[in-house]
Amino acid sequence: MKRLMALLVAAWLPLTGCGGDSDPDRDPTVTAAKQRWLDANVRSYRFTYSMSCFCPSRGPIAVTVRDNLVIEAHAKETGMALPAEELKSVQTIGRIFDRIDDAYAHKASVIRVTADQTYGYPTSVYIDYSGGFVDDEVGFTIVEFVAGA
Repeated sequence: MKRLMALLVAAWLPLTGCGGDSDPDRDPTVTAAKQRWLDANVRSYRFTYSMSCFCPSRGPIAVTVRDNLVIEAHAKETGMALPAEELKSVQTIGRIFDRIDDAYAHKASVIRVTADQTYGYPTSVYIDYSGGFVDDEVGFTIVEFVAGA
């Protein structure tokens, strides 16, 4: 009997997953998009993103990423470069996926993501952490993506 129980547990464990993207509430299209992004292994790219939230905003930000590090960012509307000390807070595709993962981990009320079919990067993200609260929502729109830039 003990041997049968051990075999059942051994067979069952691989089916349970171990965190990460195995969340049963996670939209499988988001998991697939993130996997496309990881498989594409794009380490250098340019894009423009807009962030909507109840927070200070500069409007659209044009970002240049090399070896997965932000090397330059400027306000799209004015062309003014962001100071070097602010570059660490500028979004990258990886950081946006981290925000999406965080929303799933915290069981956000609403998570909507659309993604590029080729590279998998999010083109639009909307997260409402708690449907009962106001001003906790965050959104991203990504345009003008160029790989290898």
